[in-house]
Amino acid sequence: MTLPILLVGQAPGDPACPRLQGRSTQRFMHLLDLAPAAYQHLFRWRNLLDSFPGKAGQGDAFPLAAARAVAVSLPLAPVTLLLGCQVARAFSLPPVYFQWHTVRGCQVAVIPHPSGINHWWNTPLHREMFTRFMRALLPAIP
Repeated sequence: MTLPILLVGQAPGDPACPRLQGRSTQRFMHLLDLAPAAYQHLFRWRNLLDSFPGKAGQGDAFPLAAARAVAVSLPLAPVTLLLGCQVARAFSLPPVYFQWHTVRGCQVAVIPHPSGINHWWNTPLHREMFTRFMRALLPAIP
């Protein structure tokens, strides 16, 4: 396994909140039972947008065209995980979780965005699916 794994998100969270204290990162570390040092060793994080685009109804006002322009030139890691369906669309991938694709010679999969407003996480079976996928990817996780 090539480390670190690149996590690609939509946009930065609250700028007043340090990276490892953000809700998405906290959820990610909690689900994998990772300490901050282990998380920093295993993962790197990039965003398609420089700032949060704002809300549009129930979701984000995600500017897909702008995100696609960044996605085509974003350097990928040998193993890259795209956080959420919008990021998958920016890479022109189907918004299907836990399915591997080859993008520019790198292995890329889409995983659910770990934000607190993503209802996907409310189902115990979904959390188990995520944990199983990640444990297969990172066998060193106890």
